Amino acid sequence: EVKDERNQSASEKKVKEAEEIISKMEDLEFANTISYNTFISILSKSKLPDAAESCEVWLNRMIERFAKTGDEKIQPDTCSFNSVIHAYANNPRISAGAPQRAKMAEKLINRMETLFQSGENDQVKPDVVSYSAVINAYAKAAEFDKDCATKAMDILKRMEEMYEGGDKDVKPNKRTYTSVINAFART
Repeated sequence: EVKDERNQSASEKKVKEAEEIISKMEDLEFANTISYNTFISILSKSKLPDAAESCEVWLNRMIERFAKTGDEKIQPDTCSFNSVIHAYANNPRISAGAPQRAKMAEKLINRMETLFQSGENDQVKPDVVSYSAVINAYAKAAEFDKDCATKAMDILKRMEEMYEGGDKDVKPNKRTYTSVINAFART
């Protein structure tokens, strides 16, 4: 338990340092999609209890800055969203909150679809990684809410339909199918 606290403290310190750097980059107008994505990825992997929510705050900050400036150098992309979705799917808190985190991950993929299909941002096309991460979030939540297994299956069916309709970027893979099986195994 002491080791976990030390690891979290070290992780918090590293995230704080990275946050100071990205904030300074914003002030100097050096921040770009890669720097934002790198920071969001670091934050998503930090295992901090509020990592997913913080990632989404930073994603929204990026979206707002892009909307305000129209600067394509800071345009959110699929990687930006996927990092936040992964943060919700891989949150270390194993608890009854898992179904809510899975729903948050699904909201993000729905937002990606809307942004992409409307033409508002052609850089945020959901891919197999996006959908598989949402399925994984539902799989982890299935032990707390059996409806999550059904949600995972519904997303898999959606992927299969899109793939059969010609979208080669969403072809389900071994990991996708295994996550759905895990969802049902956890109910």
